[in-house]
Amino acid sequence: GPDDGGIEFVIGNGFHGFSLNAPYDAIYVAAAIPLGYKPVRLLEQLVPNGKLICPERIGELNWDVKTGLSEYVLYTKKNKVITREVVGEVSFMPLQV
Repeated sequence: GPDDGGIEFVIGNGFHGFSLNAPYDAIYVAAAIPLGYKPVRLLEQLVPNGKLICPERIGELNWDVKTGLSEYVLYTKKNKVITREVVGEVSFMPLQV
């Protein structure tokens, strides 16, 4: 586990993160967050200089395999300032909220 330098996996709906073990150096989201949603709860769980990378839905609200494009977004938390950088386009299943 994390106490011995290893990795701990938590299986479940991570829409709001996992604050029990916060703060984290980095958070990776493996499903597209909803259009217009700001991942505030996830960002709150980062250490200073922490990073969050996640796909964010673009386009219409209904997902399908042909139009399910997302922006791949890197958030960086420096002091209390959050920067957002689009690093590419990807296609991910939507996050279940």
